[in-house]
Amino acid sequence: MPIAMLRDLASVAADQGAAAIRPGLGKSPSSAMPPQPLRRPVRECEPYPVDALGPVVGPAAAGVADLVQLPVAIAAQSALAVSSLAVQGHVDIQMPYGHANSPASLFLLSVARSGDRKSAADNMLSQAIRIRESELSDEYDIAKADYDDQLAAYDLAKSAAKSGGKKSREDFLGALKSVGAPPAKPLSPVLTATDPTVEGLHKYLEIGQPTFGLFADEGGQFVGGVGMSKENVLRTAAGFSCLWDASPIKRMRAGDGVRMLHGRRVSLHLMMQEGNAAKWLSDPVLRDQGLFGRLLLAAPPTMAGQRLHRAPDPASRGAVDRFTACALESLRQPLPIADPVKGALEPRAIPFDVRAQAMLLAFGDAVERELGPNGKLEPISSLAAKAITHACRLAAVLAAIENPGLGVIDAQAAERGVTLMQWYLSEALRFNDAGCVSVEVARAEAVLDWLRDSWPSKTTTRPNLFSIPDIYQHGPACVRDKATATAAVDVLRDHGWVLALEEPHTVNGCKRREAFVLREA
Repeated sequence: MPIAMLRDLASVAADQGAAAIRPGLGKSPSSAMPPQPLRRPVRECEPYPVDALGPVVGPAAAGVADLVQLPVAIAAQSALAVSSLAVQGHVDIQMPYGHANSPASLFLLSVARSGDRKSAADNMLSQAIRIRESELSDEYDIAKADYDDQLAAYDLAKSAAKSGGKKSREDFLGALKSVGAPPAKPLSPVLTATDPTVEGLHKYLEIGQPTFGLFADEGGQFVGGVGMSKENVLRTAAGFSCLWDASPIKRMRAGDGVRMLHGRRVSLHLMMQEGNAAKWLSDPVLRDQGLFGRLLLAAPPTMAGQRLHRAPDPASRGAVDRFTACALESLRQPLPIADPVKGALEPRAIPFDVRAQAMLLAFGDAVERELGPNGKLEPISSLAAKAITHACRLAAVLAAIENPGLGVIDAQAAERGVTLMQWYLSEALRFNDAGCVSVEVARAEAVLDWLRDSWPSKTTTRPNLFSIPDIYQHGPACVRDKATATAAVDVLRDHGWVLALEEPHTVNGCKRREAFVLREA
């Protein structure tokens, strides 16, 4: 739904109260038949609304995209992930409906090919995290030495309290109480990890920083690891869904007993290649569980072939440095930990102002109308059902990274959150259309592209002539054996792209019993 319409609706709702809001959110066919598409057309990726990222995150994402030469959407994902980690320990969000609060944690998924420079961009935007981890490590070394001394003194005092000439239970109890509580162990300085199991993450959150980021620039390691194995996938997905919700962590294990952890915050950013992402996102167990509804996906087209050497904009580096300074300022703020022993966060809850609430509720209603049977958003209902929550989180993260001390989230920030969420809904729909293609069709597409672009037959009489061995000996990397090549050609024949010749032919100097000719659309 256009932002201008949301603005108007928000004004009406804010000025007139409860006014109704009605947003408009076989084998070869006949050669006479034209070739048929292998799949439905996939919409082009809409331009990422980088301006909606605001004056701190937006220029940084655009600056990294300029410096590294990759899609701005991928840079924006990394910038949002760092921003979420920086602010999630300090602020929660008062949602515009009811009395529920939401954490400011974001779960993000970036899909790009190997060599698309996603790791380089993430490395530039994560500088604040590395600086803060180094500072925390230095502080930890000092605090750990003091803790060891305090613990030794405590143990000696406790041992002395247990000995002596006391005769009654009350005497021993009074002596032990006089020793006091044991010293609080300093928190581990690590802020991020790449591929922990959910159980390992739970254990770390008990002894480490209560605000944490799972940031994996090779997301395949995470989805292919033990945590996402067939035996553990449901438990892992449920565990991360609870972390997104900021639910209390309950652990019951024979080895270490029962634990309940409150006040932990986790953000997530996975980067993976398209094939791995499509396979992961099509997992029926994960789709039913609901983890994917908590992920904001970006899968822009590659820029490979366009990244010619050029001088970047001189302002790009400065924009990245300003973002690093803002993120570092938030990361350096003392965390609101009420009990040092339990380490539970108590972030302050920030409300939306009246116009911001009206805009977000209008957006939520517009999305809801598209969630019914045959609705535009029905294929991504898990994500769309949480669209208003995502928009609120995006708005809060951007507002807090710009102004760590803010007391209310205004309509401008809400508008930015809605604009971004509209893009993520569109991108999820686009990737859903593209990702629901079978492996066989994807291989056939690769063979078709290769035949068109990279297979100039040396046979002068039939320039589009080829054979099965030509494909698996010289063709795309996904086809490396006769059976796979034959299956791909069968798909192309069924769709009219390839015709089988009735007699043997010489193809590139080799006599073939089976030969084929590629047709043009």
